[in-house]
Amino acid sequence: MAGKRDQKKREVFDALYQSALRLFDSKGYDAVTVSEITRAAGVAKGTFFNHFPAKADILAEWYRRLMADVMDTPATDDSLPLAEAALEVAHQTISLSAASPQLWQATTQLSPVTPSIQTVEAENDRAVRNHYIRLARRAISKGHLPSDTDPDKLGDLYLTLFTGTVRQCVVTGRREEILPDLKRRFEALASIAARTGLP
Repeated sequence: MAGKRDQKKREVFDALYQSALRLFDSKGYDAVTVSEITRAAGVAKGTFFNHFPAKADILAEWYRRLMADVMDTPATDDSLPLAEAALEVAHQTISLSAASPQLWQATTQLSPVTPSIQTVEAENDRAVRNHYIRLARRAISKGHLPSDTDPDKLGDLYLTLFTGTVRQCVVTGRREEILPDLKRRFEALASIAARTGLP
């Protein structure tokens, strides 16, 4: 019995989630009400709050799924230089988010006031940081960086460049500049790290 209840709960969750995304994409996040989402999903309005504390929590779920897809995508080439390998995660993120620019914009704007988005961002930041640390360790092991390079600090710097550049470009409406800006900044950091090791 519990299995059927859980399955029904998942089905309602997915119906609300998918209905909300369709509405957000067609009308824009701000223009969509919870009543419209529940009507499109075919459930009572109160049911929404059994699954999502607020409308913005749908954005948190969207962002969690998007970044899970990014992190589950295997690296294309193990021999890429550090800056290019670091840029892969950014490229995959931008490519996936480009399919839903309104959701990306709303998530970025609501992040400072939405705890669930902040939680997902923190989880994603840890995953991306760990990825950059692995890339730094690989570059050290291949002799591309000095042996005394601190991979944790380098991972922190790459994460900061990644998140800061994305936020800067999205908030200022310069989405098309994200990848060129990241490429330039990632290459500069790789060059500095190769010379100094950033201990």
